[in-house]
Amino acid sequence: MKRKTVLLTIGLIIGIAALFYFFGLSGSSEIEVTSMEVMEGSIEQTLDITGKVISGDIQEITVPNGTEVLQVMVNEGDMVSKGDTLAILDPSELQTRLSKLRINLEQVEADLSMAGSSAERQILQNNLQKAQETLSTLQMDYDTTKGNLEDMKVLYENGAISLAEYENQQNALKSLESSLKSARLNVEDARLRYSEFGTTTSNAAGSLERQKRSLLLDIQQLEDQIEDTRIVADLDGTVVSLDLVENRTVGREAEVVVQDTTRFQFESFVTQEDAVSIQRGQDVVIRVAGISDEYTGQVVEIGSKAEVDPSSGSSTPKVKVTIQLNDADERLVSGFDADAEITIGMVQDVVVIKNEAIREDDQAGSYVFIIDNGVAVKRPISRGITDRYLTEVREGLEMGDMVILNPSQELEDGSAVSTTE
Repeated sequence: MKRKTVLLTIGLIIGIAALFYFFGLSGSSEIEVTSMEVMEGSIEQTLDITGKVISGDIQEITVPNGTEVLQVMVNEGDMVSKGDTLAILDPSELQTRLSKLRINLEQVEADLSMAGSSAERQILQNNLQKAQETLSTLQMDYDTTKGNLEDMKVLYENGAISLAEYENQQNALKSLESSLKSARLNVEDARLRYSEFGTTTSNAAGSLERQKRSLLLDIQQLEDQIEDTRIVADLDGTVVSLDLVENRTVGREAEVVVQDTTRFQFESFVTQEDAVSIQRGQDVVIRVAGISDEYTGQVVEIGSKAEVDPSSGSSTPKVKVTIQLNDADERLVSGFDADAEITIGMVQDVVVIKNEAIREDDQAGSYVFIIDNGVAVKRPISRGITDRYLTEVREGLEMGDMVILNPSQELEDGSAVSTTE
């Protein structure tokens, strides 16, 4: 009796163990997965680019070194209107040069009226004499300026004068050197023409005509420069740079900048791949470093050709994209670095799934795994637009389908699965 009891007990233990073994194997064949239900949603596809904020209109005026500043009417940061005078420069040196040019023009016109007559020799002689006198005057000015420069060098080294004053004298000497070279060439030319008189008399009138045209151009240029000694705003805006000091000589090239602070643009150079997705009128969100608020805008211009961005350091041609800001304010400054997020696509009330559900292969293209009665089923899909989180599914899924998220490498078509919360 005891023997039968022991045998029954052993058999019962073996049977229980077999059941545990069988069901244990069955349980271990299921792959645990997480899933989501295919849903209806909206997607906004965006493209991120970097660039700079640029004033919609800007006026930049360069004042050459050595210019005397008589008056400065504004300060940096002042609002100005188009036509306002910003500063007045001293035109006296330019006016002196203009007077000399007009005297030369009168003489050339007088000589021209005598061209072709027996007085041509006298004309050439007069030209030679004037060229020699000009050379002599310039030589004396050069010698004087050179001596003054040597004296000013000592004064500068002893701190008696500023660097700007010393540099002005250096620039003046360089200018005289250039004028002296030209004057020597003029003397040689006048002497040659005088010595060749008799064989070149027919060319005298043509030479005088050329001199007259050259003088007229020089006079026009000086008149324009004298007009420019009154610096005037060409637009309504803010003075953002003003390197002028009243009653001081400009030591180095100075700059006056007026910027329209009511209109700003964002400019960026983008790759060819990004450029094909951008269209005029697309909405944009602009974020500027250091400013917590976001700005909105629209794409207003896309470059018609690819070019190298001079500030990128890259030799890859890119396309320039311009975005007009809608809500600029006084915190913006031309040249600020910024990021832009362009909305390049949008769909609403479409079938969507999370991006981590999608896989790719060479045969099926885009596909997902859906759960059908505890079994993973591979399902090819046709994709639409996507953002960072969701993708539009145009074909292959229906509302209510359960798709597996982040399918593992071991998951295959037909694998038994169980879902986890």
